[in-house]
Parts: sequence; C-alpha cells; structure tokens
Amino acid sequence: MTSKKLVIILLSLFCISWSGAAIDVVAYYKLGEDDPSAAAGNTGNDPTVDAVAGVDLTRYGSPVYSADTNIDDSNLSMVFDGDDWYNVGQNVLPVADNYGFEAWAKADALDGFNFLVSCGTNYGGIALIQQGNKMGILAPGVGWPVPVTYSVPVGEWHHYACVVNAGTVQFYVDGILIDSGSNNAKPVQTSFTIGANDKVNGGSANSGSPTFEGYWKGTIDSVRVFTFGPGLFDVGDLLMIPPSKATTPFPANGATSIQKSDLTLSWTVGYNASGHQVYLGQTEQGVLDATTNSPEFQCTISANSYNTANLAYQTTYYWRIDEIEDTPEGQVIHTGDVWSFTTEAEAITPPPTKSTDLNDDGSVNLEDFAIFCQDWLTVKQTITIETLLDEMVDREAMVRYPDPYYQCKQSSSYNRASVTPDDYNGWFADSDGTQCIRTEQIGGQTEWVLMEHDGPGCVTHAWTPYFYYSLNNHIGPKFKIYLDGATEPVIMEDMIPLFMGQRFILPPYGFETVRAGDLYLPIPFAQSCKITTDQQNFYYIINYRTYPEGTDVETFTMDAYNTAMTNKVENAQLLQNAVTDTTGAQSTMSTTAIAAGGEASLAMPGGSNAIYTLEIDVAEYMTPQVLRSTILQITCDGVQTVWCPLADFFCGVKYRAFEGWYRTAEEDGTMVSRFIMPYQSTAEVKLLNLSSQTVNASMNAYTKPWTWDSQTMYFHAGWRHVYPQETQPLSDFNFVNISGQGVMIGDSLAVGVPIGGWWGEGDEKIYVDGESFPSHFGTGTEDYYGYAGGVVPAVTDFFDEPFIGQIRAECFPGGQNVQYRTRSLDAIPFSSSLSMNMEISRALFGADVDHAVSTTTFWYAKPGSSSNRGASPAEASRTIPLLDLQ
Repeated sequence: MTSKKLVIILLSLFCISWSGAAIDVVAYYKLGEDDPSAAAGNTGNDPTVDAVAGVDLTRYGSPVYSADTNIDDSNLSMVFDGDDWYNVGQNVLPVADNYGFEAWAKADALDGFNFLVSCGTNYGGIALIQQGNKMGILAPGVGWPVPVTYSVPVGEWHHYACVVNAGTVQFYVDGILIDSGSNNAKPVQTSFTIGANDKVNGGSANSGSPTFEGYWKGTIDSVRVFTFGPGLFDVGDLLMIPPSKATTPFPANGATSIQKSDLTLSWTVGYNASGHQVYLGQTEQGVLDATTNSPEFQCTISANSYNTANLAYQTTYYWRIDEIEDTPEGQVIHTGDVWSFTTEAEAITPPPTKSTDLNDDGSVNLEDFAIFCQDWLTVKQTITIETLLDEMVDREAMVRYPDPYYQCKQSSSYNRASVTPDDYNGWFADSDGTQCIRTEQIGGQTEWVLMEHDGPGCVTHAWTPYFYYSLNNHIGPKFKIYLDGATEPVIMEDMIPLFMGQRFILPPYGFETVRAGDLYLPIPFAQSCKITTDQQNFYYIINYRTYPEGTDVETFTMDAYNTAMTNKVENAQLLQNAVTDTTGAQSTMSTTAIAAGGEASLAMPGGSNAIYTLEIDVAEYMTPQVLRSTILQITCDGVQTVWCPLADFFCGVKYRAFEGWYRTAEEDGTMVSRFIMPYQSTAEVKLLNLSSQTVNASMNAYTKPWTWDSQTMYFHAGWRHVYPQETQPLSDFNFVNISGQGVMIGDSLAVGVPIGGWWGEGDEKIYVDGESFPSHFGTGTEDYYGYAGGVVPAVTDFFDEPFIGQIRAECFPGGQNVQYRTRSLDAIPFSSSLSMNMEISRALFGADVDHAVSTTTFWYAKPGSSSNRGASPAEASRTIPLLDLQ
C-alpha cells in the first residue's frame, strides 16, 4: 500500500470518528469493500453495508460488483443495469439543513430519469438525478432548485455532490460548483435509495410494497451522506481523490493546426506530485516505450508546463508526462498517457497580389495611381486604439477585404474533451466553464491563462457570465492583461464588473446584457498578449485579431485609452444611436400592393454605386406569416446576393422593435438595413410575395457613388430553415459554407420549441480556410449571442446592443426564440473558405422534441465566390411551425 492510500484511509476514519471535523459522515456505502465476500462479477450483497452507522441497504434486482473504480482506496464498485437499486425505509439524514450526499458514478446511457442517490421520495425530498444528457439536483414535489445544466459524459467516472448549506442547494461536479439556488426542500426521513427513486415512501407511510422508478444505468461507487456545522462546509471535505497521473493536456489530445513557435505544453498535476518527467517525440510507440535514457526524454521539471523548441510545421508530435511522487519508501513514478498534437501548416494563404489596374476598368491610368497611393497610405498607417475605434464605426471598412490582412481567432473555456467529430461523446461534451490553456506561476501566485498570442494583434471582444460559480458572486476573479512580455498587467480589474461596464471601461464598450457582460473595447498590442485570472477561471470567450509580422501596432496603455476616450466621444455616441446618415445620397422609392405570388422591383441607379441604407415598410408587419413569406431578393451585377425572408433578415418571426448597428426595426414597422451593398454597374432590389394575401409594401433605397477596386466585396445574406429538426442524437447545424475570399460579419438564429424552458444548448464551431479543427469553438448558444444561462429564461430576457441582442425569448409554454450577433472588429476574414455551424441539442427538461430552426448569415465576398445557401421558396411559403404557443 502506498503512503497516499494509507493517508486517505486514516483521514476517512478520522473524519468518521471525530465529531469536531468539518463534516460528520452519517452513512458511507462503499459498495464492495465492506460487504462480506464481495468479488467482481458477483451479484451485490443483500444487504450492502453502511460502514458508519449500520443503516444497511436492502437489495432489489441484481446489481453486480465490478473492479472498475476511480479512487485509490476502492477495489470494487457496483453496476446498475436499469432495473437494480438499493433502498432503506428508515432515517438516514437526521437534519433538515447543513447536510450533503455524494457519489462517484459513471453513466452508460442518456435516456429518461435516472436517479443516482435519492433522500426521500417523489412526494418530497431531494435527489441527484440524470435527466437525458443532463445532470443536476431534483427536489420532487417542490421543483428544480438547481437547473439540470451539466452535460453527462457517457463512460467516464465523475464525482457528483448535493450540498444544502444554510438553505442554499449547491450542485458540485468533480469538486467544481456548477450551480446553486435557494429552496426549502428537506430530506424525507422514511427512505434512502441508491440507483432509483422510492415512489411511495418506501412502504413506511403507505400500505403495500414499495414502488420504484428512475433506475440508474451505469456504475456507482462510494456513496456518502454527511452533515456539518453552520458555515463549516468546505469543498475539500468531499470524497475527491485526484488521479495520480497527469490529466487535461494542452494542447488537447489530438488537436491540430497548433502554432509551432513558442508552444508551451501544460497539464493538470497528478495527486501529490513533486515533479514531472517530460517526454516528446514523433512516434507514438517511441514515446510510449521511452525511459529517461531515451532520446524522447526532455527533462525533469517542477512546473506543470514545458516550453517546446524547434518544432516542425505540419508534424504530429506525441508526448507523455510521468508524475513523480515522494513517499517514505522512496520515489514512485506514475506513468502518464501518451497524447498527440499536430502543428500548423507552414504559411497562411496570403491575400492575392493587386494588379496595376486597380479600378478594373481595363486600363492603367491616373485613377489607378490615386487608388495605389490611398492604399499605400492605409497599409503604412499605424494601428492604434483610436484607428480601431474609428474602424469599429466605419461600415465602409467592412466592404473591403482587410489590408493588412488579419486572422480572427477565439479562445474560450470549451471542454477540451472535444477533439474530433469521430468521438461523439467528446465532440458534444458540455461543461464548458472550467477549462483554460494552462496554469502558471506569476510572481509566486498561480494564475489561469485564458488567452495568449505572440506577434502583433488586438483583443476585439470578450464575454463572461455575471456570476462566478455562484449566482450570488457578481465580482469574480481579477482579470489581468499582460502585453509585449511585461511582467505587470496593463489591466487588472474585477472581471465581471469590468465586462459589464462598471469599471473604467464604460458603455458602449462594456455593458450588461442578460446575466452576462460583454467587452468590445479594442486592446491592441505590438508583440504579444497574455490574459489570465488569479482564481480558477469560469465561462469565458475572447476574440482577437492576429496581424502579420511587421505590422505597425501601437500597444495599448492607459494614457492612450484616456486620450482616445476624449478624442473619440462621437464614436461612442454613434454606437449608442445608430442613426441613418443619408447626406449626399440619392433616394429611389417604390410603393405598391403586391398580389399573392407577385413581386415588386426597385432598380438602382446605373454605374459604380453602393446601397448605403435600405428602408422597407410592410403594412401587414404584425402578421408573422406575411413577414416570413415576403422575400427580400437583391441582385448585383447580374448575381443574386441576397435571398431571405424579411422576418429573418430583420430578426423577426414575430415583429419586435429593436435597434442594432446594422439593422433596426422601428415601432411603426419600418425596417432599416445599414449594410453597405456596392455594385459595379447594375443592382435591383425585389420583394417577392409568397404568401396567400396581398402585401402592401414600400421600399426606399439610398445610394452613393462607390469607387470599385480589387479589395471591394459584394454583400451577401443566406437563409436556411429546417422543421422538424431532431435534437437527438446531438448534431452540428450548418448555417452556411462559403467558398472564395471574404469576411463573415454576422448571423441570427430563430428557434421554435414546442415545450417550456431553455430551448437547447450548443457550441458554435467556425472553420476558416479548411481547418480540420474550428478556430472558433464556443461554450454555448446563449454565450455566443452575448447573454448567459444560470437561471430559467423568461420573456423579459430582451436586449438590443449594437452588435448583439435577443429579440424574443418565449420560454413558457414554448414558442419562438430569436437572437442576433453582428461583427465589426471581430469580423472573420477568410482567404479560401468558411463554414459556420452550431450544435443542436434538446430542451432543458430532457424531452426529445423537434425544433424549428431558422438561420440567417451575413458576409462580404469578392466576385466569384459561392455558398450553399440560395432560394428556398418552399420553406418560406409554408405555415410557420410552433408559432402561437404563448
């Protein structure tokens, strides 16, 4: 027996016997170790033994002992196959507050209601329960004190705990507080069950035999019930024994397109490790067999990170971390797993070289020279916080392919188990709130690294919930930004208030949406950027630009920020009041009654121009079917660039007024688009009436002259509608696939659901230029659209900020949910292709119901591009599903 196991056993006995400990264990079911003659493969004993108070459990069905365990002092666990359970019809928990129960468990299925541990019955009490693919706490007869929000990994051991602490119900997974809520649920003293739920109070309060339901499907080990004094609970009291091996590698196992320069490998330290042996090589077998005498051995270090050097492009590397444990008997080496990653390709495809005929008029003349001078001055311009603030409000800048070219990247707390679509459970793993790049020691303090980049760039957007592990904590950790290798952060603030515009960054550059804060202040850097927190990170998303080496960028300072806020007051005013500037524009109008099946057309002025503003009025705007079946179709230079229902182009389904940077829906029904749409010679705007009634509409387009050059792009909007959309098995819903060169600038999502509650959960996955792993991998649909979960949503969850908003949240008994995100500094350029996708998942309460999903994507692209989105008249003309549920 190692010293670690001995210490754990002694500590367990100590806590059981000494009432002065932080917790008092009142029942402990090891499910094997204390059962006489228990052995793997045998049917579980009847009864199974309580190691503390002798409250043994009666067996029902045929659970089987297993040698599959996850903690060091356990040799056996117990497998429940869906009709097995243990129960006792007597008092186990003697208190109504300041108590908890916990268990190690491994789920084998994701269907139905599956009770892990139940203190009480379905007529009262409290339980750990799996419902579909979610896990949480249920108080039968009272409600859901803690929403079932944790996505259950199939086939993996995890530790689950319910703690009732001063009336607050807390749900822990692997020692991490997932959620909490106030509730007056009390344990019922007549029944305690493992693997099922007692339906009739265990036969104590009702006549006849006990009836059970909600059977667990999987393996359970080490169930404990405990109490504690007021305010004395600590998460360290839980039966959490960390693994001896290193875990949670960065890069994630199997990750691809990893930046090879200055790559730092990191991992979670194994239990009680005093040092780490690092192995790295180019063959899996070589690393698997390596010893400290092999060429794959790199070094022995004390830190849980290792800086690589001389890595090759587009090469797969294998690595292993062996943990060193010092014991009284000597050093013990815990051999690690072999992980892999593949480095990036040698070079990013550069933007095409400009020709000398810059205005594409067939000849080289003085106009080309003027364009060249203007472009040269633009390229040579230093990027500063002020130029970025100007770019943020410059809609014309979006129309031209970026020069200098930049990449938009994302760092987030997504679950690193997501490595490849070939691994279903890993690819759709939830629990996206606690992972980061690595931890490191800075100034003697542990910090969690959220984002880092070497080279010039700019942070453009960041998001986090308005709570930190608990709905009562609205401060969170310190958020630190280190620039250009500095040892002191240029920004160090309380994370949540900073993101919510409550510190030195004010609206509209930092603001509160619904249960979340969004940060849009550009933070440029010349050489490098590293962002950390001084406590365990929680859910986060950070978007940032990376510029080519040699790009002239002026690094953010507080002095530069204060100067910019003084010089650029009008920029903030523009964002907060997105007025339509028609100065110098030519107006082209049309008002008509469009018969069912008919159309109305508005021809734009000939020559090189651009539509700057498009206003559309439909008298029947309060009739949802009219807005869905009236199509906005735009053709530029003979190519259809827009085909989209008015409802979806303006974030509707059901009309609601809102104001965004690019689009506005006014109270009187006027719909305004501020997307700039250039064309070289001809353009036409049409409204197609696919509905069964006459539509009375007017259009007014404001155009201005446009100088077309090799960087100018066409505006595009593509729409997709699917009903019924299955929610099981989980899948990635494709918004759009684009081929060519361009920039993605936004999207909107409308989901119709037939039942109440949160309508689903899914991470965005955006692939750029043929990536095998998406450079944008998010943490949830609501996070992508700028708000957050944490509580059951409500119809009051409306907000409309310049670049993000939720127009409608019909949650009970079901209905339409609509949100949008548009982009400025966080727009996503692509040189050859882009694929935008979002996970589709079922609703909160686990029902496998069909959704109605509509997506609209907005992008700019150079001539010759293509996409998989075109006209869909059959979908636009069909009756809107799941509409009138409110």
